Amino acid sequence: MRLAHSFFWSWQITAMFLNSLSMDFPAKRVVNPRNAILDLMGVCHPNVVSFKQIGLLATVFAFSENNIRVALTRLVSQGWIENSQRGQYGLSEKGQARLNFSERWQANELRLNKWNGSWLGCHLPKGGQRTVRKHSLNALAWYGFQEGLDQLWVRPNNLTLTASELRHELERLGLEIDAQIFTLQAESHDLEAVWLASWPTEQLNHIYAALTDRLSKKLPDLTTIPPKLSLKDTCILGGEVIHYLAKDPQLPDEIHDRKQYDVLKKTMMQFDACGRKIWRQELNKLGVAGVNLIEEPLLQINA
Repeated sequence: MRLAHSFFWSWQITAMFLNSLSMDFPAKRVVNPRNAILDLMGVCHPNVVSFKQIGLLATVFAFSENNIRVALTRLVSQGWIENSQRGQYGLSEKGQARLNFSERWQANELRLNKWNGSWLGCHLPKGGQRTVRKHSLNALAWYGFQEGLDQLWVRPNNLTLTASELRHELERLGLEIDAQIFTLQAESHDLEAVWLASWPTEQLNHIYAALTDRLSKKLPDLTTIPPKLSLKDTCILGGEVIHYLAKDPQLPDEIHDRKQYDVLKKTMMQFDACGRKIWRQELNKLGVAGVNLIEEPLLQINA
């Protein structure tokens, strides 16, 4: 592909980025048994929960018992959760990596304030198995990588993680073993211009503003409506917001003004604190021991 087509290439990359975040300006989160179970596992981690306690999800979201059983079986077979003893479920190591990733929006520990202009690159070998490649692309998208050249994905080198630390985290999220992580410089100004335009920053700010508005309008209602409705609202709307906060590409200031992101984050912290209190009350009624939602995120991102 010639650089003369850089505008079209940039548009294609933008579309791929939006797809990687499942965006619909903003995306309406699909709450199915799979996602709801993973959310509940994250809320209760490191404790295990019984099938009976998972039944809270059936009450809140009108899932059938059979659908919950099917989702549990699939999540165990895919390695997201473990059935350590009969009828008891908890997050696996893979599931914990997903949980840790979803927590990063609260910490501000991933992004450096300074960017020296270098890039992080990830080369994926040709001919990878389709499922393996899909997992690799998902992992790279979660860390804000975009396709920069054929088989090469790039992002600004402004993360606090070293290349080896980043590789470890990406592998935990599904990056294939033969991928190569390294730092590089874009010697061509035209190529670098394409890379700099690869992230739809204006669209992101539009989404963040819309989500902030929805949170602000919903927050006063959480403590006045029935708990069943509050649980559903925190799972659906809270899940949408954390999906974007956790998967924000963490770009340097030279590429993305983060003011709208910071406003959304502050508003979500308030929403999350209120939601945790409601979830704690309902889970304690079901006998889930030692639930401490003050230190855990309410919700996670879609797997």
